[in-house]
Amino acid sequence: MPFITFCTNKGCRKEMAPVIDKKTKKVHCCECDTELEIDPFMKNQLISMGQVKVQQEVKSAFSIVCPLCKERKTPSVNGNSISCTACNKDITSYISAPFAQMLRSELKKSK
Repeated sequence: MPFITFCTNKGCRKEMAPVIDKKTKKVHCCECDTELEIDPFMKNQLISMGQVKVQQEVKSAFSIVCPLCKERKTPSVNGNSISCTACNKDITSYISAPFAQMLRSELKKSK
């Protein structure tokens, strides 16, 4: 049975099952998406019960997971180097040579 509480937002005030963002450890109302003040014990309980906010995955062509920042983005090509658009670090050495060559040719075409 999920944890149910009332939203503290004056515009919402609905009974709902809040969800927690595992990265930021912030609890949000599932109706109006405002942040709720919940004690640390209840945050741990939300995680253990599985009331976790699911991130919508953005799908784009040639996107890769950066080995340094773990974000899924389409990299940028600067001359011969390939860099992550999220953390702006060079990730050429982490990518296989055939895939890097394909990225260089395809991303230059799209510009």
